[in-house]
Amino acid sequence: MNFLQRRRTGLLIKRAQPFVDEPLVAVGNFTWLGNSMGAQPGMRGRADLAGGLPEWTLIGTGATRLHIVTSNNLNPDRGEELFGSWPLDGVRVTEETYGRKIGPVSAGAYRAARFEFPDRPAALLQPFGRQAFELVAARHAANPDKPSLSDGLTRVALMTTADGPVSADVFFLLSYGDGRTDTVPLGDGDKLLTRLQALPGFDNETFIKAVAASEGGISVLWTGPPLD
Repeated sequence: MNFLQRRRTGLLIKRAQPFVDEPLVAVGNFTWLGNSMGAQPGMRGRADLAGGLPEWTLIGTGATRLHIVTSNNLNPDRGEELFGSWPLDGVRVTEETYGRKIGPVSAGAYRAARFEFPDRPAALLQPFGRQAFELVAARHAANPDKPSLSDGLTRVALMTTADGPVSADVFFLLSYGDGRTDTVPLGDGDKLLTRLQALPGFDNETFIKAVAASEGGISVLWTGPPLD
């Protein structure tokens, strides 16, 4: 993360902190999928995929909970009130890509985060700024090289974004037989990569091409045997 990204991360934590009761370690700015500060007049994104969450939010993680703070539509970096708070072990956060079009023409994919809650509908949201995915990274930083076949690993993929082949924009997506998906930034997964490359049938050639790619996408690197 460069200086400007670190500075913005600190700003978002400062803006969200007054509304929560524990120190925040990561905060991201999120909006409805397909929405942005530069959206065309009358276009407000996919509210139907937002699970009832506000149009703009600051979402942060502390040591024990995930907090959602409603933010101002005209100044999305400014928190206004606490929308809700959930124990971290009851919320699942995964990364996805979602195709977008300009009229009938395909225009790549949105980078999105899916938030699944124990007591309300799931929400698929679009991050506003790169530091938003520190939310996901913070949840997995304690065990970056945990995955193995014994954990029920069923698929390994690499997600890159349209921002370019920079380590902060490349992530391992690790899928498990129980439906979980873990996300590990490439820059945090040196030991993990060594373990993954030892999996029988790991596609190292596809991995090299995916890391060097300049467009966003998801590349499957390994698929495990069917689970009993």
